[in-house]
Amino acid sequence: MELLSISYSELKAIRKDVFKIIEKHACISENEFTLNSEIEEDLGCTGEDASELLENLHKRFDIDFQGFEFSKFFGDEGGGILLFTLPFLAFFHVVKGIFELLGKPFNYSFLKKKREREITVGDLVLTAAMKRFVLRKDVKIQLIS
Repeated sequence: MELLSISYSELKAIRKDVFKIIEKHACISENEFTLNSEIEEDLGCTGEDASELLENLHKRFDIDFQGFEFSKFFGDEGGGILLFTLPFLAFFHVVKGIFELLGKPFNYSFLKKKREREITVGDLVLTAAMKRFVLRKDVKIQLIS
């Protein structure tokens, strides 16, 4: 586990800047995502969109992405969905809505190609703070004055 020693005000400023970049890039309001939101699954950034997001973060925070394996975290643009599968996905989306109305969970994630790992907004905040790619689970934060 890595240690990040940082002041609360500095971490808060980095979080604010990362959120603004995500808002602008993903065209969504800060109220629509959290530190736990997954970049690909929740924000819909994949392929070239995800690459551009990481590039914008690199430019703003001078992040070193050397050794970062993009394909472990992101799929291709469009997710590789073939045209003939769209009716099936629409059907499962309707069924999911019905289950949610009934208060029952329905998961059709088995239809989606799952990445080896998921990157969250929180991962990007700590990546910006450390100036190199890290996952939150691998970092301990020590707040300093």
